[in-house]
Amino acid sequence: MKPNVEEFIKFHGLLTKDAPGYEPFYFPLERNGKDPLKSISWKQNRKTFEQAQELMRKGYNIGIAATDSDPLVIVDVDDIKEVGELKPTLINQSRKRIGRHGIYFTDQPLAKSIFDNTAKQNIATEDAGEVRANWQYVVAAGSYVTCSPEEIEKIPISDRENAGYYTVMV
Repeated sequence: MKPNVEEFIKFHGLLTKDAPGYEPFYFPLERNGKDPLKSISWKQNRKTFEQAQELMRKGYNIGIAATDSDPLVIVDVDDIKEVGELKPTLINQSRKRIGRHGIYFTDQPLAKSIFDNTAKQNIATEDAGEVRANWQYVVAAGSYVTCSPEEIEKIPISDRENAGYYTVMV
């Protein structure tokens, strides 16, 4: 299976639609994987939207990062049954079809300590997921990572055709 470039294009369009001037921090991930390429630090491997599309066409997955200088905040929910629905926003569904990535923007300042009351900070939560807002990333929609047979069995039959794909929820 290959990444779905059209899904990535849809994701990018929705992400940037109401965010004039925002340039997403995209970077390549391994083919069929969630890890950055080992040949260069992902923080030094930023790609434009056009470059990211081309890499996807070649079979690479794409990551999107929230950095210390942009307004992006990503809420990474590992199992939506444990957390409940996210506030309305751009939401991607994970490859196992049980997790979500809520994509938000904030004008709050970057946290300088864990005691700062701001959305722009990394927050771990036991087993529910995390908030990723300062040099952390998730896999972008359109990417593909194989699911094991056991993981596929847990996906409703009506959604198994999407197993392995990160997709935009509309």
